Amino acid sequence: MPETAILILGPSSAQRDCLELSARRHAGNVIVCEDCAEARDGLRTNRVRSILVISGTDDEKLDDFLSQVRRARPHLPLFFVETDGSDILTGRLLRYGLVMLPSNLPAPQVEQILFPVPAEAVAPGSREGNGQTLVIGRTQYPFHFTRARALFEAQLITTVLRRERGNVSKAARSIGMARRNLQLKIATHNIDLARIRQEP
Repeated sequence: MPETAILILGPSSAQRDCLELSARRHAGNVIVCEDCAEARDGLRTNRVRSILVISGTDDEKLDDFLSQVRRARPHLPLFFVETDGSDILTGRLLRYGLVMLPSNLPAPQVEQILFPVPAEAVAPGSREGNGQTLVIGRTQYPFHFTRARALFEAQLITTVLRRERGNVSKAARSIGMARRNLQLKIATHNIDLARIRQEP
């Protein structure tokens, strides 16, 4: 089976070159695409583990591409580097579940978000969250506390389960929660554990 790759979509720029170098250093296999048609081909012919979209990509074609990606691979991580906080961007964040990376974010922080260190590599055996931080994205939460907390819990648990490839025991250890309690939360939030385990 071919190696998984990170797909970078965006016009040629110093920012794209910098992100490509960083991705090659951490992930090895990187596919760089100038436009959405090229990205579709790259997605069809490679095992892509995440997509990084750089601002400046054709808006109309980008929405169509992101829509197709979400239908085909709903749990594929999508990152977006944007220079402005437009309403179009806010709509994309909500519609496609994009994780926003501000264009002025320092390279080490971008690398930490794109290539997180596995929990075991940070502090094995610790039940205090291993001193890690987790970036879920710029999500818009409801103003009602209970609904906002439920949405945050579902996002956190889903993100940690993806990171641990669906292993509930590892996920529970990494966030300092009893396995049984995590299983109850998975059931409460209707998280599709089988689908997470099938993701590449």
